[in-house]
Amino acid sequence: MNQVRHTIDAKGKSLGRVASEVVRLLQEKDLPTFLPNNISNVSVVVLNIQKLRPFGKGAATKKITRHTGYPGGLRVKSVPELFKKNPAKVFRHAVEGMLPANKLRKRMLRRLVIHNDEE
Repeated sequence: MNQVRHTIDAKGKSLGRVASEVVRLLQEKDLPTFLPNNISNVSVVVLNIQKLRPFGKGAATKKITRHTGYPGGLRVKSVPELFKKNPAKVFRHAVEGMLPANKLRKRMLRRLVIHNDEE
């Protein structure tokens, strides 16, 4: 089976809108052959991720947390702060949150390619 590759230019678009478009393409929900228990042969390439539209008030207050595994190891960073450091990580986190929480999530995320071209 041939692999289908979609390319999305994120320049000037909102983070959530681009993320939801990527999720729709990864799941192939718009095709008549969609089955929730099958993974498709689709990859999505996102370009210019650092040129997304600036965040509003909602995203400015949003926090991303992670835990080191040690007592007192909760690490919290704001989304705009993390976006300046690594925009691909913020975008991947948004897409991961929109995908279904099942065994196929990791396999779908492997088919997401993010290019962060510095110009």
